[in-house]
Amino acid sequence: VVVGGIPPPTHAAYDPTNSTQKMKDFCERNKDKLMPDFVLVSEPDGSLLAPNAAAGMFSCRGFCSFDVTASTFDAPAGEDTFCSRWVGPCVDPALALLQAVGSLRDETGQIAVDGMDAFPVNEAIVNAVKAIPCTESDLRAAAGYKPGVAVAPTPGASLAEMLCFYPGVSVVNQSVSSSAVSEATVPSTATLRVHANLPPAQPVADATEKIQAHIMANLPYGVSCSFTNAKGEPGWLSDPEHDFYKTTCKAMATQHAPRQAVSNGNPEYKPIPATFANVFGKPTYMHGVNDPSRKIGHANEEVQMDDVKREIKSFIQTLAGIGDMDLQGMPGPGEGDGAVAITAPVEAGSAEAEAEAPASKKVGGSTLAPPPA
Repeated sequence: VVVGGIPPPTHAAYDPTNSTQKMKDFCERNKDKLMPDFVLVSEPDGSLLAPNAAAGMFSCRGFCSFDVTASTFDAPAGEDTFCSRWVGPCVDPALALLQAVGSLRDETGQIAVDGMDAFPVNEAIVNAVKAIPCTESDLRAAAGYKPGVAVAPTPGASLAEMLCFYPGVSVVNQSVSSSAVSEATVPSTATLRVHANLPPAQPVADATEKIQAHIMANLPYGVSCSFTNAKGEPGWLSDPEHDFYKTTCKAMATQHAPRQAVSNGNPEYKPIPATFANVFGKPTYMHGVNDPSRKIGHANEEVQMDDVKREIKSFIQTLAGIGDMDLQGMPGPGEGDGAVAITAPVEAGSAEAEAEAPASKKVGGSTLAPPPA
């Protein structure tokens, strides 16, 4: 069980790679000694997709980012080399680069990069987020997205599915070389920082290579470009039908009642659970409450003591619920087709408990016998 955190994405000190590097190195060095059966991480933000709800979470997207610099002129031979008088037959680097980067999305807003337009998920994973009521109005309110700007939905996918499992790409920074006579000169180079959210299982190197190849293929007029400052971290995905996860969700529903309880993935990269999931390769989950009044990550952060007590009780109930489980860890996402059910716990020894105790269970596409008494 892990309790910890790093500065949130909105904080100036946020660095999702370096913030957890020492922890990652430590886990790698001591993998044999620390190897867990399961990992459960307390997430103080809860689920971004479920305001005011208690949530169990089984995935997060990864990310990659890099700077791309383009030039359409040679180094200055004189004062007039970059003068705007040459514009017409000569194309400036900023427009050339914007044309290439703009092609990362097609005219409908869908990702146009080969190999990044789909993510293979089974029915159990899709069903686990289908019930999340993330509407376009919710998205606009949470993101501050202007009412008149169109969204780019993926046909056949809900907004929750898109935010949890599909890629996204954006320009997060831009700059051009400057001159003492800005009105009369064209920039010699233009630089954009490209950031992409990756499906949970996509390798960072694979995504980076595909996005950069797309940009180079769409640069016009023989424009030269270079890529620098590349970063990225993979997301993670664990089985939403895993008994340990069901136990976690059940504990959250019980201890945080009457608050709504949900199960879903997470749209943003979560460094701590992703580190454990990718280092150990074991089922990894998060739980937490999305309570906007907590102001998590801000100077006036405020957490109610009652919420802390409920969180501790949720951990205790989760640990109590794994006593009869097979503690060998289980395979990744299974082939089951049922949504994650969040219900109140059943008392041991009751008729309901007897009815819920099958002779075997199907996880990860294989039937596993219950552990011996």
